[in-house]
Amino acid sequence: MTHEASKEYLQNLIIRQRDTTTDSRLSTQKLLPMSWVIKLFSKFQVIYSHKWLSAIDTDDLLQLAMQEWRERLNGLSGEEIAHGLKNLPAGWPPTPMEFRELCQSVTAACHRPFDKSRALELKADKELAKAEKEKILLILKKGTQDE
Repeated sequence: MTHEASKEYLQNLIIRQRDTTTDSRLSTQKLLPMSWVIKLFSKFQVIYSHKWLSAIDTDDLLQLAMQEWRERLNGLSGEEIAHGLKNLPAGWPPTPMEFRELCQSVTAACHRPFDKSRALELKADKELAKAEKEKILLILKKGTQDE
């Protein structure tokens, strides 16, 4: 399929979607504010220039893309979006799904496996631990007697 045929296909798809999409679907989910999407698109235009502009070259595609990004980024916080912007890839602009993953990597870091090779090796002093345990037990026992 040529570039022109692809554009024509997408434009026809947009027209059909307008005819079949109801507002009830959109009203049941909380979407990302349109002002946030506009700021994202502006940032992408500055960072990726012609690479971003060539992907969305008609007003109809722009409107469809903005709606898609609103839906795909639904539920992300401002902090997560800022994290995604700090970690943009250098080559091509991300898709909405790729950008969502970049945004969520800030919260997903705690789920990475622990690398034991980077941990400090500590050897426990069993006598010290036993003495500290005794101190704690005395404090706890004293605290329950005061009540």
